[in-house]
Amino acid sequence: MEFLEFPEGDAFWCIKWIDGYRQAHALSRTNSIEILFQELPVSSKSEVARFRTDQITAFLRLPRDRYPTYKRGRVHVGSLSALRIGQVFRTKKLVGTLPTQVQSISLATGESCGTSVTCGEELPRPKNWDTPFRVLNPVQFHLPKDFAPSRCWIYRDDQAPADIVIPRTLIEQTFYFPHTAIANAFAMGPWSKIKRELIFFGELKSGLRTQVDPTTGEWHVILETKVPDTFAPLMALFQFDPHASRCAEALYSQSLQDRGSNRHALWYASGHIPLPPEDRSLQLQVRGFWLADVARKGSRTFLATHIAAFDWPDIVPMIAWERLNSGAGSDQPRENDGPRPYSASSSSQRAHEEAQLSAQHDASSQYSALAFEGLNISYLRQPKTRKLEKNSHQRYTASPRQSSDPSEEQSASTGANSSQIDTDRKALVESLLIPGQVHFDHLLAAFEQLALEGVIDDYSLFGPLQSSLRTDRKGLHCWNFLDERMRSHGRVPGRGWVALHPKGSQTSSASGIPRAALVLQLTLNGRVAYWIEIERRPSEASMLSPILLDVPPGMECVVIEHALQAIADVRGSGLRRAMPYVVAEYSPASAECYQHAYDRVSVDGRLAVKGLKTVSLGNFITRCFNEPPKFVRAPERSDPRTDAT
Repeated sequence: MEFLEFPEGDAFWCIKWIDGYRQAHALSRTNSIEILFQELPVSSKSEVARFRTDQITAFLRLPRDRYPTYKRGRVHVGSLSALRIGQVFRTKKLVGTLPTQVQSISLATGESCGTSVTCGEELPRPKNWDTPFRVLNPVQFHLPKDFAPSRCWIYRDDQAPADIVIPRTLIEQTFYFPHTAIANAFAMGPWSKIKRELIFFGELKSGLRTQVDPTTGEWHVILETKVPDTFAPLMALFQFDPHASRCAEALYSQSLQDRGSNRHALWYASGHIPLPPEDRSLQLQVRGFWLADVARKGSRTFLATHIAAFDWPDIVPMIAWERLNSGAGSDQPRENDGPRPYSASSSSQRAHEEAQLSAQHDASSQYSALAFEGLNISYLRQPKTRKLEKNSHQRYTASPRQSSDPSEEQSASTGANSSQIDTDRKALVESLLIPGQVHFDHLLAAFEQLALEGVIDDYSLFGPLQSSLRTDRKGLHCWNFLDERMRSHGRVPGRGWVALHPKGSQTSSASGIPRAALVLQLTLNGRVAYWIEIERRPSEASMLSPILLDVPPGMECVVIEHALQAIADVRGSGLRRAMPYVVAEYSPASAECYQHAYDRVSVDGRLAVKGLKTVSLGNFITRCFNEPPKFVRAPERSDPRTDAT
């Protein structure tokens, strides 16, 4: 995916900050937001993923000898779910993300457990601090002065001690702008008026309607056609929870206050976390950067760049949902001689590799949309949901209306729908809310421990260079298992092993969610290996993890793509037999497979996974690298529930 308004040339540009809304950008009538880029001192894509913590802290702060090189660009608000601080672009395309770390926040009393400030606001000075003190100080994180009105929320972790800084823009990206259609609706006005763009408030002929069920207390919500099913819990929360409704309403009112009498003035993100503060068990998981340590500050500073996961409030009742014109059937069909009230080609198509996003024009309402995957967000605790059952449905017998598609070369826009001539093809960027899976977290924690203990020299994320091979999990660039035909057609199959949530499941998406593979680059004594961790459906047991060693330089992406296709061909089983065939044509490469061993703890009388056994993993890694084992392996009993062939 190429952003036409981003910096040109061969330099590497890292997103430093996102804020500063403006009405009616360029020839478009859609709101836009400013993106601040800082030039990253690297010369190749591979250096981005291997950027060390000390390099990141030095890059983010104000250098003593020179002023940072900045550039700026603007995008429609409908593109925000694809962008985060720390992403790196070259020739307008995403090539990687600076390595991040994870922190957890307890929202025991909602946002009242933290402090709201602006970047330019002077705060009480720590002892021995002799210059103006702010939430982000130049010795830790430098921003140009025109971003002083940007708002942040600070969570104080007294145990660390540390200040976790969450930009308000990030909160808006996560909860208010997770999909192009939702973002564009919020940009139109106050929640009390624009919610009818997202939620249907009439009564369907099937008898369903948006309401609180008077008998069960369930929240029933009917989504408008353009809102994907996965956002039903979020839309129901904004509609029925008083706190979330106030937060949604305040978004527009604060923008009016920022602009005052000048309707063309900039305004800055102000979104609050809409989760009800009455639920005292809520956790928020964020990824981001530790900023440079300054001893006289008295505490560390962590800048959140992505809200990776959050607890759904347990006090929220069951949410039952349906979507307008969903096409879902019932036991009592009614024949209708007319055409369907929506186009047969209204579904979106996964964007191809060279697709371009432009903020110069609005989006055409005549063509089917190009779908771009945003940064997906996981539930730590899932909402309670069910599909509403129709009493009856319309069965149309006439041929459906057809809509034509423009040429593949045409740029796409996440702007508002328009019937004007000078428009681009519609683009939809979607950050899916999907069930959280912890085995990627367990793996990263285990390798972090092995690196600290010297079992491996280093590890880093190894993501795909092609956007068509990329899928996101909690802010990590992972690989998908789609073959070349699927990628060229722009479709994720509704069925089959390569789809994470098959069509018809409550977490399925209109554009499809591909299964992911987390690939890590491991180094030990100058040798390099590539670990492949396969994402599992909630119902699936553990799968073997292949590790590829001695891959010929320059062939890494080719070999990994070949390995992923081989894994998909055997549906994740029999990998010890399949992997040797993959590496046979890439001499001197070799392959091994690891069967996971877990530490378990008893929770309420049931065994729960605590994490991977680092002893088992460490000995396997050292054996693969032909190194003496670091640990003495204790006898382990295999768990038949997690055995894999």
